[in-house]
Amino acid sequence: MKKQIDYILLGTLWLLAATLGISFWFNTQFGFNIFSGAHWQYLGQLQASDTHVRPMFYISMVLAVIVTIAGLYLLMQPRLRRMRMPGFIRRIGNRRRNIDNIDDAAQIVLPPAQTPAPTPTPIDNTPRPPRLNIARVGTPGATQNAPTGAAASAMTTPAPTMGMAPHGPVPQTTINFDDIKQIFESAGYTVKPSPRIAGIRPALFAIGADETLWMGSVGIEPGRLNAAMERLNSVFTDTLEDIVIRINGFVIDARGPVPDGANIHVFDSLDAVRTYMDAHRNRTMTDAERDDFGAYSEYIDTVSNYLNKV
Repeated sequence: MKKQIDYILLGTLWLLAATLGISFWFNTQFGFNIFSGAHWQYLGQLQASDTHVRPMFYISMVLAVIVTIAGLYLLMQPRLRRMRMPGFIRRIGNRRRNIDNIDDAAQIVLPPAQTPAPTPTPIDNTPRPPRLNIARVGTPGATQNAPTGAAASAMTTPAPTMGMAPHGPVPQTTINFDDIKQIFESAGYTVKPSPRIAGIRPALFAIGADETLWMGSVGIEPGRLNAAMERLNSVFTDTLEDIVIRINGFVIDARGPVPDGANIHVFDSLDAVRTYMDAHRNRTMTDAERDDFGAYSEYIDTVSNYLNKV
């Protein structure tokens, strides 16, 4: 509803601005007041008496109408609207599941029948932030997305060389990104190629059931990851309706504090990540849910391709 109100306000503002601009043009060029009934009556009399009227007057009137309508059309059609996936939205809408008792965006809902792996006390002591207001969308077979060979070797370089460290010299943190991906794959998540978002390329970009998304980085300021999460959130909200994608973030070896309200976990080591994810595994999906997850996965691929191009 908020989007519709924004569009109405933008359209009203544009119409007022266009009207004032047209009024100024006709007043200065032709001495014609578009708000005066007497002027319109006089124009009608000139046309009825076959009196010559400057062609530029009619040309200006046509151009004014075209510019006004074109501007209104552009305002009502956001640039990312072309990325909508109505089929996916329709399938999710027909099969919405009630998700209750979510403590925070980082916790994955486990069905009563499923018993998670031994649950040691989570290492993450960061205060749980409020849930991000992002939109709801999710393909099996996560291992097919993991890089191999030369690509895997390239991903094992120290984090600062991957454009993920803060500006200026910092201590080198060497963590094999494949190990991070393996942790999430073992926890049941589907690992995706990491797009470049807000100047960083996350070490981990994975999706799970119930339209969950995890992104993580190594050796950077949590504020930079939070900026990337907000950028991704803006794409989701611009391209989806009535669907919420929950974005969870984490940083290993963080170089600063977590911004207030950011949904970011901080871990000291890879083992801490493994311990936490063992206790927060992706829930098992039914066969019917896998169709929706396939559409979610395709949507994430579309968004990733878009982010890599902008």
